[in-house]
Amino acid sequence: AYQAGLASRGLFKNLLKGVFGTRMEFFDTTPIGRILNRFSKDTVAIDTQLPQSVPNFVVCFGAVMGVFLMIVVLLPWFAVAMVPIMGLYFYTQQCYRPISRDLQRI
Repeated sequence: AYQAGLASRGLFKNLLKGVFGTRMEFFDTTPIGRILNRFSKDTVAIDTQLPQSVPNFVVCFGAVMGVFLMIVVLLPWFAVAMVPIMGLYFYTQQCYRPISRDLQRI
């Protein structure tokens, strides 16, 4: 809960810094309600979703690392094969993230 509060405060400060750093045309074209809704939506997402997601991530990460460790102990040559597989995974992830972000905006 404490870490979620820190994350929420950090996000709020960054949002506030971003809004204060914009030009006046932004405020002329964007209704104040839309700005406030964006602030509240992001803050609620961090306050409610982050505390639920972190324990799930830790459990899932531990399970995946345990499985990989067990496979490498039983089949040492698998570690050699994992290097190009992980490279391909990270390359695919780099391509997928911007596309996914753009599709969510639609």
